[in-house]
Amino acid sequence: MQSPGQTPSKRTRSTRMLRGFITLTIFVTWTELAFLHFRGSFHDHFMYAPFLAFPLAVLLGVIGLLKNDEQRSRRSFRIPVLIYALEGLAGTFFHLRGLGKEMGGTDNWKYNVQTGPPFTAPPQVALVGLAGMAAASDVSPTKLARVVDVTNALGYLFIATEAAWNHWRGYFYNKLMFIPALVGPLMALLHLGSLFNVGKSRKVRGPLSALSVLAGVIGFGMHVYHIKKWRGGFRDPWGKPRWDRLFFGPPLFVPLQFLVYGVLSLLTARSESRGGARYD
Repeated sequence: MQSPGQTPSKRTRSTRMLRGFITLTIFVTWTELAFLHFRGSFHDHFMYAPFLAFPLAVLLGVIGLLKNDEQRSRRSFRIPVLIYALEGLAGTFFHLRGLGKEMGGTDNWKYNVQTGPPFTAPPQVALVGLAGMAAASDVSPTKLARVVDVTNALGYLFIATEAAWNHWRGYFYNKLMFIPALVGPLMALLHLGSLFNVGKSRKVRGPLSALSVLAGVIGFGMHVYHIKKWRGGFRDPWGKPRWDRLFFGPPLFVPLQFLVYGVLSLLTARSESRGGARYD
C-alpha cells in the first residue's frame, strides 16, 4: 500500500489515468444515451435507469480519483464501474426484449433490428465496465492487459457489427464508411492474438490501437459533418439552434467507441510495460 507521503509510481499513475479515462467514458456514454432515450420519449420507465445512474457513477468515480491512497482509490472505483457493468447487462436484456416487442416480434427480426433499439450498444457498456472492474482490482498489470484484450476483442466485434449494419443501410455512399467495418474485425483479431501471445501481436498492439483512436476521431468528425450538411445544418433559417439534428441524425458519439477501445489498450500496455506483480 502506498504510504501518505510516498510519491505515486509510474505504474500507479498509469492505472489512475486508466480509471480517469473510464470515468470520462461513462460521461460520454451518458450523453449519447440521453439523446437516444429522449428520442424514444422514455416510453419504457427502465430507460430512466442509466440516465439517472450514470451521473452518479461519474460522481463516485471522480471522488475515488481524488483519493491519494491508491488502495482506497481503487476500492472506491469498484462501485461506479459495477453500476456501469450492471446497467450494460440490464440494457442488453431490455434492448433484446424491445426488439421482440416490435411489429412481428422475432419473426420479423430483419426489420426490427433496423427500427428497434441498438442491441449491440449495451453489451459494449458492460464490457468497458468489466475492464474498469479489473482496473479497480488488485491484479497485476499483465493480467489487467489480458482482461482488456478479451473485452476489447468482443467490443470491437460489437461496434463493427453495429457500424457495418448502419452503414450498409446508408449504402456506404461515402467510402470512409467502410473504415469501422474493416478496422473492427482487424483489432478484434489483434487483441485475440495478444491474448494468446501469437506472433508479434503485442508489439504491434500500440500502433494499431493508435489507428483505432484515429478511426474514432474521423468517424466522429464525419458524423458532425453529415449533420451539418443537412438543410440548414445546426441552425434554422432564423439562426436558432436545431437540436433535433442531434436526435435524428447519425449517432454522434458512437464512433468514439473506437477511440475508447484504442485508449484502453494504450493505457493498459503502458501500465504493463512498467512491470511488477502488484500496484503500489
